[in-house]
Order: sequence, then C-alpha cells, then structure tokens
Amino acid sequence: MRLRFQGSRCYACVRACRRIDPLKAAVLTIGSIQGGLTFNVISEVCTLKGTIRTFDEAVRKQMHCHLERVLASTCHMHEAGFELNYKWGGYPPLVNHANEVNRFNRIAGGIFGTNNAGPCHPVMAAEDFAYYLQHLPGCFMFVGAGNDSQGITAPHHHPNFDIDEKAMLYAGRLLKNEFFLTCMFPLMPGRLCLCRHIFGMKGALCIENR
Repeated sequence: MRLRFQGSRCYACVRACRRIDPLKAAVLTIGSIQGGLTFNVISEVCTLKGTIRTFDEAVRKQMHCHLERVLASTCHMHEAGFELNYKWGGYPPLVNHANEVNRFNRIAGGIFGTNNAGPCHPVMAAEDFAYYLQHLPGCFMFVGAGNDSQGITAPHHHPNFDIDEKAMLYAGRLLKNEFFLTCMFPLMPGRLCLCRHIFGMKGALCIENR
C-alpha cells in the first residue's frame, strides 16, 4: 500500500490560522515532513519543520502555547511523545515610515500613473530590510513583475516562477527619480528604499505600508 497526499504548493506567508482573533493575523505552516526509510516499516520518529508568522509579539506567544497544547494532547491520546524546538527571534515586522510612503506614492504616481501605484495590504514575508527601518526612515516597495500575456503568473517558491525583466527598468526608473529628488530636496539626514520584484502585479507598483 502506498498513500500520497497532493495539494497546492505555496509560500509560507499565505496560510491563516483559525485559532487567533481574525483581526490579528497569524500563520502556522508545516513545510517539511520527514519520517521512515521504507514502505513496509512504521518509523518510530517523524520530524516536522515549519514557521510561524505574526505581526504581534503577544499573538506569537499565543501561537507557541497553543501549539504545545495541541502536541501534548495529541501525543497523549496516541501514547506517543514529542520534542518541540521552537526558535525565538527571527525577523521583526517591517514597518515603513509614513512620510516616506507618502512621498514615494507621489513620485511613483507621477511616473506610472496613480492607478498603477499605491499602498498594499501587509504581507507576512520575512524581510531583513526591517532592521534598516528600525534605524533610518525608509520605504519597502513591491514592483509588479508578472505578465499574463507571457504566462508569467507563478508565485514565489513555485517551480515555474519567473519575472518579466522589463520590471527591473521600471524599478530603476523609480529609484533614479527618488535619488535625484532626495539630492535636490533633502528632507531628512538619511533615508532608505528597497524595491522587490513580485509576481502577478502586472507592472503595478505597490508600496507596503504597515
């Protein structure tokens, strides 16, 4: 007998947990399941690896406590044991600065049109640029790199992921305008910006503001 489960691959940041206040987002994803060496022997050990994403530290602790309760009750029911190695730390939430977001909205809207630039909903992707924004004012942006006509529609971490490389020209044009405006009209002693290409936005510029 051989049993195989088939689902849809996706990035860890798109699944939602049902045990948390719906107004406080949280994600629990199991991305790796490893156990056993052959088809006719039940392994005594199975290792699962995953990630938890939240915007709130209190919710993160709540997720950890709930996970331990579920593991303890499930293992008790089946007369099994478990070992949970939960790594605290990781990347902090990326929080843009409002003044920089507003300024980039004006710059991007002037270049690409107001219908093609604007804020987007918070995204639970881990991003080390968050550390920079803890020290300097800045703005993190998504630049649309999908193209339906070319079949470029797959999300990140998908085996068919690709980008329309013309998006890099749009990002470069935006950063060039930002650079010259910063040099001509410096509002703050230091500021940072970072563009990231993301699928499926059909050339639109999305400025993340949270």
